Amino acid sequence: MYITFLMCRLLGYAYQPTDTLPPSLSDTIENYELEEVIVSKSISKASPNVLSRGKVSWEMSSISLLPQFLGNADPMRYAHTLAGVQTNNDYDSGMHIYGCDNSHNMVSIEGVPIYNANHLLGLFSTFNPSHYSRFSIDKTATNATFPNRLGGNLQFESPHTIANSISGNLSLGLISSQGTLRLPTGKHSSLIISGRGSFINLLYGYALKYEESQMRYSFADTNISWDWKPSDEDHVCVDSYWGGDWSKLHEQRYSADLKLNWGNFMISTHWKHSFSATSRMKHSIFFTRYSNDFLLDYPSLKVIMNSSIQNYGYAGQWQGRTMRTGVNLNIYRVVPQSPLVMRGYNQRNDEPQSPLVAQEYSPYADYSLALSPDITMTAGVRATLFIDANHAAHFNIDPSLSFMITKSKWELALTTSTRHQYLFQTGFSSMGLPTEFWSLPDKQHKPQSAVNVSGSFAISLSNYKIVLEGYYKSLKHIIEYNGSILDFVTIEYALDNVLLHGKGHNLGLSVSIIKPEGRLTGWISYSIGRTIRRFDSEELPGSYPANHDRIHELNAVASFDVNKKINLSGNVVLASGTPYTSVNNLYLFAGHIISNYNNYNGSRLKPYFRLDLSATYRIKMDGKKEHGINLSVYNVLATKNELFYSWKYTKNKELNYTPKSFLVSILPSVSYYFKF
Repeated sequence: MYITFLMCRLLGYAYQPTDTLPPSLSDTIENYELEEVIVSKSISKASPNVLSRGKVSWEMSSISLLPQFLGNADPMRYAHTLAGVQTNNDYDSGMHIYGCDNSHNMVSIEGVPIYNANHLLGLFSTFNPSHYSRFSIDKTATNATFPNRLGGNLQFESPHTIANSISGNLSLGLISSQGTLRLPTGKHSSLIISGRGSFINLLYGYALKYEESQMRYSFADTNISWDWKPSDEDHVCVDSYWGGDWSKLHEQRYSADLKLNWGNFMISTHWKHSFSATSRMKHSIFFTRYSNDFLLDYPSLKVIMNSSIQNYGYAGQWQGRTMRTGVNLNIYRVVPQSPLVMRGYNQRNDEPQSPLVAQEYSPYADYSLALSPDITMTAGVRATLFIDANHAAHFNIDPSLSFMITKSKWELALTTSTRHQYLFQTGFSSMGLPTEFWSLPDKQHKPQSAVNVSGSFAISLSNYKIVLEGYYKSLKHIIEYNGSILDFVTIEYALDNVLLHGKGHNLGLSVSIIKPEGRLTGWISYSIGRTIRRFDSEELPGSYPANHDRIHELNAVASFDVNKKINLSGNVVLASGTPYTSVNNLYLFAGHIISNYNNYNGSRLKPYFRLDLSATYRIKMDGKKEHGINLSVYNVLATKNELFYSWKYTKNKELNYTPKSFLVSILPSVSYYFKF
């Protein structure tokens, strides 16, 4: 639906939006005459805005029309339905973009990294969508501004407008509740406060049981943003975030206690200044921290495993008509996971891990050149000096080159680039638990690197948009954890002994069909790809698929306005099963379990299928005020998807080796929302 505001004859200037031009040409101004101008506004719909070179953006104001999960419109979950982004398992909190590991992504608030962006099991992300104005994803490095990551760049943006009246929203659900309040604090400033808290234990405590033991779990998020615009040229923003997870389990049979606590804290200040319509700069200083605590307490054994990462940083950027340049400075203070065995069967002299401190300096520059009215070339270079904890220097230069052909109905983009990554995350689980930790490269663990070649083709046909994407990545010095939790208590633990180094490659093709307007909106995406790894280890000879490798993935998301009051939406996921290492023989001998495994990741779980449905009823709409009810059902068909295999020694003294599914087969939720 379009609303026409103005028809006139105009002689003047036209602003060309950043979504249709290379970033450094986004503010190009041309003087020309128009016979007639129609200024129109399209009512926001739930479908994403798929741009060139693998970039996708969402407006947060419309994201509530998508299928809600447990009463939450979580943009991170919707990102999993995009082409080239792997649909995660119910026990996998990772985001795998173009086949890369979850730790290869940069997840940020206004460019400030958040190092653990998920709550328990990936059911919720750490982001309250009502606090932000926009969410964008760059699937791969296409220019010099892209951070030092091998995967994607996911960024949440705070609103940049000053509130002139009190407004907000509130959502009350069965599992969690959240709200946002916008307050004017002066003629040129305003404050945004958002909070979210969970009470899963009240209604879904039965789903958190492990055998006969009850698990207790909760999480919370808080956002505060203050914006100040002292002039038309200047904008100052102070952002902060705090979030945490708390869980504990008492195992009655063995009189054991398990505690898992983890959380993030971030604070940043941004100053934006416009010199002219084609020249502006931005400066940011920030501090961000992620920490986790793990406690396992038996009568005869006590293990403590804590880890953390702190990041102090500065980012500065200047952007002109055809050139963009800047610098990123980071100081890291990292405590890798190091178990402290307080009592156990083996006598160990454990000491707390000393923090590792490193520095990272990354100047960069981009230059865009119009080769013709339809063809634009953007060339960039990013240099990085990384000084590790042993004061050894690692220096690398990462170039990028892209070409963009833009026509009235279609566009074609080709990109090649290299990237190095100076942080790595590992652990024996990808479930979003504090068994994953960050560490730094050194002489033994070299910075990871990737060479990327990608392309995209988009064409608009009537009310639809079709997007084709292809990519190839060659990776080096990637790291995989080859230990288990038993290593912490049975041997003299050393991190270097359980890390494998290797290389790999990711390749894939995808197609998306998007309907952005009308009563029915949504998209269908299909991806085919492979993620292959090869490690220099006698235990893992040859090449094999990565743990998150999925050959085929199909996602369909739809939102339908029945009338002005009722909206129905749904999400369908169909994907190949992930690899796992199957057991060839499993038996008991002298009270010990003896296992013989087949080839590493040589087997696959059954295909994954899930249907989610959501319905929203708007009780009343009056200007900015609105309130209504949402009913959402996760896994409507109660599909028993295989997530992994596990063995268990039963009470009948038998070994049971079976696939495991999600805690509950179906998760319904009802929430009430109010906007004012």
